[in-house]
Order: sequence, then structure tokens, then C-alpha cells
Amino acid sequence: MGDICVDIGSTRVNVRVGCILKSEGKVLLTQTIGENWWFLPGGRVRAGESFHDAIVRELEEEIGCDVSVGRCIVVSENFFENHGVRFHEIGAYFAAELRDSRDLVAQQHENEMREWIVVNQAERMEIFPEFLRRIIASPPSTVEHIVCRDS
Repeated sequence: MGDICVDIGSTRVNVRVGCILKSEGKVLLTQTIGENWWFLPGGRVRAGESFHDAIVRELEEEIGCDVSVGRCIVVSENFFENHGVRFHEIGAYFAAELRDSRDLVAQQHENEMREWIVVNQAERMEIFPEFLRRIIASPPSTVEHIVCRDS
């Protein structure tokens, strides 16, 4: 099945999952090579796939480490522009833990690189969507719904 991503008029509607993957006081962040901002590991949901199944698949594809995916902590509606394209992104973000700290190494996958960043340093980094800095530092105890519109 294909990714849930469709252009409607001048807006790209995208359904995405991500996770706050932590281990030993660090969080895994992803950066597209050539960009100066970071985001959480994850990717697009496929048609017919649940959010949970999508994040498990994405983590297996991207990092190949033994990960325990926990509960959904944020559902978001994110409106932004990237490289001249307007997006309406629906996202689900999960808590996750690395089961084996020996997997705690920086990685590169296709056109992306991943780094383990100390959690309190992540608060000062350029991470998108911006609300994730707060969520990384202090995940909510119940599922939070966030609407984020860039200006």
C-alpha cells in the first residue's frame, strides 16, 4: 500500500508518525543532510496501517535497533511550508525506549543522519514541529492534541 500523502489544490496533506526515542538521558533526532533543523525519527503512514504499526515499521526500516514502542503521547495538526510547498500534516507521536544501550550510536540512513542528543540540549535546538522541544523535555501524562501553525 502507498503512503498517505495527497496534494489537494495547493496543499499537500500528509499523515506522519514519529517517536521520542530515549536511552540513557538522550533522545534520537534526525536531520536531512543539507538542512539545519532536526525532527524525530518516523515517517509516513501507509494506507490501511495503524499509527502504532507505522511507527514500528518506520523504526525497523530506519534504525534497525531493538526498540520498545510505548503509548501515543501527541496527536498533532501541523500547518507549515517547506521548500515552497504548503503542508497540512496530521501526526501521531509515540514514546519509545531503546532496549539495548549498545545500539546508542550515531547513524546515517539514505539522505538523513541521526544523532543521540542529551535531552536538555534538545530544548535549545531547532526542532520541527517546534512543540516537540517541550514534549521531548517533558512528555505529557495523557495524549495531548496540538495544532501548530507556522506564521
